[in-house]
Amino acid sequence: MSQLIMKIEKRFVDKKTGQIFFQFQLGPFKKTMATTVGVALRRVMMGNSKTVAITSAHGDLYQGNSLREDVFEFSLNLQQVVIKSNIFPFLGTARLQKKGPAIVTAADIILPQGLSLINPYHYLCTLNEGYTLNLALVLSSPTRTRFESGIPLRSATIINTTNQGNNNNESLPVNDLKRSINQRKKKAFNEDEKAPKKSVSLLTKDSPKSLPLDSILVDPIYAPIQSCSFEIINVVGSYFSEYMELTKSGLNQTPEYLRISIATNGSIEPVLAVQDAIQELYSALSLFLPLSYVFASSYNVTSSFDINNISNQQSKRFAKNYFDEICKKIDLINLNLPVEMELLLRRNGISTLGNIIKTPLLTFKNIGFTNKDFLELKQTISKFGFWKDISLANWEAI
Repeated sequence: MSQLIMKIEKRFVDKKTGQIFFQFQLGPFKKTMATTVGVALRRVMMGNSKTVAITSAHGDLYQGNSLREDVFEFSLNLQQVVIKSNIFPFLGTARLQKKGPAIVTAADIILPQGLSLINPYHYLCTLNEGYTLNLALVLSSPTRTRFESGIPLRSATIINTTNQGNNNNESLPVNDLKRSINQRKKKAFNEDEKAPKKSVSLLTKDSPKSLPLDSILVDPIYAPIQSCSFEIINVVGSYFSEYMELTKSGLNQTPEYLRISIATNGSIEPVLAVQDAIQELYSALSLFLPLSYVFASSYNVTSSFDINNISNQQSKRFAKNYFDEICKKIDLINLNLPVEMELLLRRNGISTLGNIIKTPLLTFKNIGFTNKDFLELKQTISKFGFWKDISLANWEAI
């Protein structure tokens, strides 16, 4: 059970919509571990937002009866356009040009280099005769902030300040400019203190104050994973009756397998979604290793164990781990190193005792350390219990 095996069972692509259906087995796992891994993978994959979507459209949409659909329906159709990208984060524009009378589909969108359409047959709108549709579509990945779609935002504070500055047309002498600015700041501060403070709603705090008439906001869908489910498969290596008896008595150690079924909108391959989910889980769980970090505070040491009942050896080990973690945070300025050596270390990104311990000896030699510098550095950090097993022979052997 030390190595997991992935077995692909099904893979189907809908040519019309671009959806990808994928099913595979993963295992073997120890008893009850398949459920734990399956739930974690499903939650991470359903939260995957590695995609690009249309966030707004800009162009002349109000030239009489140009579109048969209303603006809201056209916005919903733009929302369903699926775009595949290998560039993250992404912020760019696409073009949509068509001369009526015609039916406009997603295939008419001209995308920038590096992007591709998944559902080119998706219906957008119908143009009437004598009208030419010419739109600029803003594309964005979810790492961009809200309303960062090319529409300028106007701050009420800036507008009020500008208006106050325009209303005051008095000419100021150059010599009194500094004093006049301070007086204005003091006056504005007093007025703000006297004015009643209004609570700003979170819904309207960052929203644009006004939109151009030729702009449409599109609520993007950043959800490439449309569905994800799993089931547990038990591999029975004996007769069923014997298997049930072992299960009831709690002696069954039959390995379990995960069967995971994924459906994506086509903007991401299911295998890559699984790989990203595993990598994200690994990064999250690696924070718990090594275990000494858990006891890197005196409060955790005293509250997690009964100090009176643990052995003296364990108590010393916990105290040493705590001492080591505190020492690793010591800045170079507290090590009393020569100024030239300290500057050399800082220029190469080494600013704490912990950085020195983690840096390979070859790196010190590459940045210009001599035998004398090595011995001086070793003598300094040996006082904290580090580098005791490293000698000059190890340094010269590199």
